[in-house]
Amino acid sequence: MSIVAGLTLALALIGLWLVRYLAQRQRLAAALLAKEADVRLLAEECSDVAMRVSTSASYTL
Repeated sequence: MSIVAGLTLALALIGLWLVRYLAQRQRLAAALLAKEADVRLLAEECSDVAMRVSTSASYTL
């Protein structure tokens, strides 16, 4: 009987960890989408050209 209780406890702990892990991933995905939307809005509303020049003289818009 104690083996069954131990396995049940182990499954419950794994389930709890999995739920917390997935919830954290969902929060991170939502934050990333919000940040991407902010950057997209800034780029669409900007009338200037932003450019980055690397040390190898390659241009990134």
